[in-house]
Amino acid sequence: MASAPATVLVVDDDPDVRKLIGIVLRQEPRLEVIAEAEDGGSALAAAELHRPQIVILDLGLPDLSGQDVLRQLREHVPDVRIVVFTATSPTELSPMLGSPVVAKGDIQRLVEVVLDVATDSRTVVSMELDITPRSVGLARRFALATCAEWGIDADRADDVAVVVSELVTNAIVHAESRSMLRMRLGPASLRLEVVDHGPGAPDPQHASNDDEHGRGLLIVAAYADAWGISPDGNGKIVWAELPRAGAAHGAA
Repeated sequence: MASAPATVLVVDDDPDVRKLIGIVLRQEPRLEVIAEAEDGGSALAAAELHRPQIVILDLGLPDLSGQDVLRQLREHVPDVRIVVFTATSPTELSPMLGSPVVAKGDIQRLVEVVLDVATDSRTVVSMELDITPRSVGLARRFALATCAEWGIDADRADDVAVVVSELVTNAIVHAESRSMLRMRLGPASLRLEVVDHGPGAPDPQHASNDDEHGRGLLIVAAYADAWGISPDGNGKIVWAELPRAGAAHGAA
């Protein structure tokens, strides 16, 4: 059975550009344009109403800065994937925005990038978490169930559960805010992200093997290929990447 097309919101103040994007994307059966917006305010309203998987965003909007719209989209529709379509050099913007950037005029490249993002969006899941110790166990069970759905072997899934436990614990203890666990499945890696809106930063700590609340960021570093902290609007993302396959932690 063919999978449903990825849903797209097109945001641009130029009606001719919106029309062109719509014409081109509607020729691709794996994509479905479900809404358009001409400014930042209507873009945010349309995103919350329609919950698209992908937003094509022009940065030169008449009412709000494109970067402000991008930030608010990530806050209010956290699972949305954003592709920036702008006249500014993609090389200059991509590292700063954290989203793929396509130069205006290269419509074929836009289609290719949106299709790539659409494929990736089918392998992104998330859950909201409260500021309670119970959230650690809920997040761990969610991570294990997701790994099973994605066909990740049991040993690797156990590694993922350890890392998720620590990242969620740090959000509860240090950020003191609600958080969101997000899991991304890539071709070669699993990326685990915990998004929070608190000021506190995670702190490496030691814990016993039986500790319900994680085993310390030093252990996260041992399990993960890489981990770090990235700003995200009014908060931050604490993330870790693990190999998708291969020997589990501690294997001979």
